[in-house]
Amino acid sequence: MRNHWWKLVLLAGLFCFLMIFPRTSRAFDPYIVHSIPRASSGWGGGITWYDGYIYEVHSSSRSIYKKSPITGAVVETIATSGFPAGLQDIAYDGKRNCFWIKGCGYYYCKVALTGGAILQTIYPPAGFGFGVFWGPEDPDSLWTTDQVGGTIYKVSALNGALETTIPAGGNPVSGIARVEDKLWCGLAKEPGYAGWIIEYDMSGNQTNAFQLPSVGYYNDVGGCTLDDDGYLWVQGGKETAIYQINIGYDPVPTFIETDIIDSGDYNGDGKSDVAIFREANGLWAVRDITRFYFGASGDDPVPGDYDNDGITDAGIFRGSNGLWVIRNITRAYYGAAGYIPVPGDYNGDGKCDPGLFRSSNGLWAVKDLTRVYWGAQSDLPVPGYYSHSRQKYIGIFRPSNGLWAIRDLTRTYFGGEANDVPLPSVAGGIGGWEPAIFRPSTGLWAVKSGFRAYFGNEADKPAPGDYDGYGGNEPAIFREVSGLWVAREATRCYFGRSGDVPVSGRVCNPSTAQMSFSY
Repeated sequence: MRNHWWKLVLLAGLFCFLMIFPRTSRAFDPYIVHSIPRASSGWGGGITWYDGYIYEVHSSSRSIYKKSPITGAVVETIATSGFPAGLQDIAYDGKRNCFWIKGCGYYYCKVALTGGAILQTIYPPAGFGFGVFWGPEDPDSLWTTDQVGGTIYKVSALNGALETTIPAGGNPVSGIARVEDKLWCGLAKEPGYAGWIIEYDMSGNQTNAFQLPSVGYYNDVGGCTLDDDGYLWVQGGKETAIYQINIGYDPVPTFIETDIIDSGDYNGDGKSDVAIFREANGLWAVRDITRFYFGASGDDPVPGDYDNDGITDAGIFRGSNGLWVIRNITRAYYGAAGYIPVPGDYNGDGKCDPGLFRSSNGLWAVKDLTRVYWGAQSDLPVPGYYSHSRQKYIGIFRPSNGLWAIRDLTRTYFGGEANDVPLPSVAGGIGGWEPAIFRPSTGLWAVKSGFRAYFGNEADKPAPGDYDGYGGNEPAIFREVSGLWVAREATRCYFGRSGDVPVSGRVCNPSTAQMSFSY
């Protein structure tokens, strides 16, 4: 027995660890990808990701530090005003286009992106708060933490009213970030203890855990944030660093397939066709025209007229390796994971060009043509044939305030209510596009120039197109639960099933003088 005493000690230690941090079955073990230095070596603080940069605060500062996520270098300092003490955490709010800052005390402040002025203060009904996080899943709510009581709260971003309480097992949770249906939290321990980040489900059960590196002194592991590529960033606490951690999350880019698709006339007859792409097995099916298999799970459909013959060609973009394949025409590597494909005729030569948009920094890249920066994080791409043009314009829609910014053409405001879907092609057929939206909650279709109609609901995917060949794009929906297609005043049929992606759209640009039509 004396020869095996160390085994008993080891087993006892393992038992205690599992009691504190139970390791449930999981598919991914987190690991550190990169780290950058903190702005201070003192007590913990918080970070947020916005527009391709890390924004940092810490307990003794009254300023926000905009930092390079590559080197950690400070590129801008934003002095805040109105805080009587230091800052503990920060979160970017994409709906209101502002920061939320947790000050030292029992309050949270909405702060202007420039100038740092306090716009609103809320006082959640919680204990000693620390973390704050905003995410698009709950655009009118904030996630906060109680470091002393070991509790996670969801509160109203309007007035601080309590909406949800989640027990965290009494652990001293500090920073917080929502990742789909899970919550990642920093665990603030007392001096001498190593730092952790813990994953919880929405009932407060621990589902994953990761220990930060043993570097010097630990206390107040701080705020968390999520970048556009799905990496979790964590403020490590006193005498540590800011860590970029792979937690196995691969976010799906947010975009609307319908108006990213450049055209949907698969036989060149001047009419949009009812068509679907089935990602699960690569099936393309065009009603009354053709069926074939092209692509695989994870591919994005990018149909368009790539050879200027007036017929839409099937195409896929494989973000995992940047592969573009246009059926029977070409294949090329352009882009990478995290880019949104935005094909179109950007130079007016009649050929659809491979194009990409990266929302994290507003980069637009069109193969062999141009690279420009236009837009910011949380913007949706709305490239289109505006102003009766044969050339596609670069454009963005900002859901938080309804901004439409079309490069070299116009800036205006239209829509912007929660879940509005931007669909500029509804305003015109071949050309003459303008700001337009579909509001699933009410079935509203609205064009800035005046057209309004109610058609469809939240179960529908919008699929506008010129289904009758009269030159204008009709409001149309695909109801995937039943396979129903309805184009307003044009057609009604059943084609496809749940999970299919509608790949219809405008007709191809004609080689003769351009037609136009608007409601």
